[in-house]
Amino acid sequence: MERMKAQTIGLSLALCFLGAAACVGAECEPLQSAFEKWVAAYANRNLIGTMSIFADDVNMCFQGAPDAKKANLEKSYRDEFAHPEQARR
Repeated sequence: MERMKAQTIGLSLALCFLGAAACVGAECEPLQSAFEKWVAAYANRNLIGTMSIFADDVNMCFQGAPDAKKANLEKSYRDEFAHPEQARR
């Protein structure tokens, strides 16, 4: 369940930042850079880099599940990164 939450978060971030790929001009570069760094951090199972985009007071909401705070999210990523063989492909 926690791994699925982390994957859902990743997908949500990808969808949220999808506009960054279509964005042009200097004003979009910081957004594109932040997203590319997050994708690289996630792909390399870099917990610090993956967590760097989340505010300390982040509150993740998933239908049918309790709200998750930053510590919950970090635990979910830590567990997922510790067991890459169980990650969905």
